[in-house]
Amino acid sequence: MERTNHQKKDFIYQVVRHLNREEIICHFDLYSLFRHKQLSLSRIIIAEFDAVVERDPMLAWISRALPGEETRFNGPRPVRNHFLKGLLSHNATTAFHVTVEPNHRRKSTDDITAMYKIPDFGVAFLQCLQRQGVNPQWGRAPLRVWYKFRLQLYSILHRGMVMPSQLVQAYPPSLEFPYGNCDTVLLSLIQPSGEYVDMVAQVRAVFQVFHRSDTAVPVSLSAPLVYVQLFDFVSPPDADVAMWVVERQFSQSGSQVGTIVALTDITHPIELIPVYGKTLNPEVNSKTSLEVYNQLFE
Repeated sequence: MERTNHQKKDFIYQVVRHLNREEIICHFDLYSLFRHKQLSLSRIIIAEFDAVVERDPMLAWISRALPGEETRFNGPRPVRNHFLKGLLSHNATTAFHVTVEPNHRRKSTDDITAMYKIPDFGVAFLQCLQRQGVNPQWGRAPLRVWYKFRLQLYSILHRGMVMPSQLVQAYPPSLEFPYGNCDTVLLSLIQPSGEYVDMVAQVRAVFQVFHRSDTAVPVSLSAPLVYVQLFDFVSPPDADVAMWVVERQFSQSGSQVGTIVALTDITHPIELIPVYGKTLNPEVNSKTSLEVYNQLFE
């Protein structure tokens, strides 16, 4: 296969066809090998490498499948390994990255309350300080605020492979997003018994106490914190949908239950799908559906 001016229009089709043939040949060779060796074809996972791999597996496969003449092609940027310099979870299975420069350098708790429209932010921050045994005076300190952060995991099938990082957003309400543009995550929170419990939450704000380099700061405040609103699991997967159903937590006053936890308590980003019911509200769109509905599939 050669790329000439005459073949320019259908060159992409040729590449796709070539990749498809390569994949079919690889699958046939693998099947033939398993059958020849009389190996089971179910639930076989072979770890090929022990060293940590930072390359995107999709790009690695494409680079092997492309014809030899094609050595350059446009693709996603290389995978950056945040496990080397980023924040790590308590079990070192999740890495986090926030930019050096925040979106806001100095905001008060009242500023964040007004900007994000979360009236219990100040109370939640004081409760967080109390749980950590920190002087409540830190609740008056200015806060640095980010609108997003990156989360990175190892591959489930290959523990030595670093997967591309995923973006988690926590934008305040705006004209385009009247309820904010905030993603959902899975938390792993330690209980008084010492056990960890998984919870579904929506990230509403990412912040860190601002302090000068010559000021001693409590360890629990040295890394970013997140204000999240929690969900309860209300029903397990059924035969038809095979998905959990979660529901927003509300207090007796009718407001959503929020709390502040460490950024490193997050384990995975997740996608929630609203339980629309039999009819869809015509006023709901892709920018508001996650906020309007209280029950969602997970």
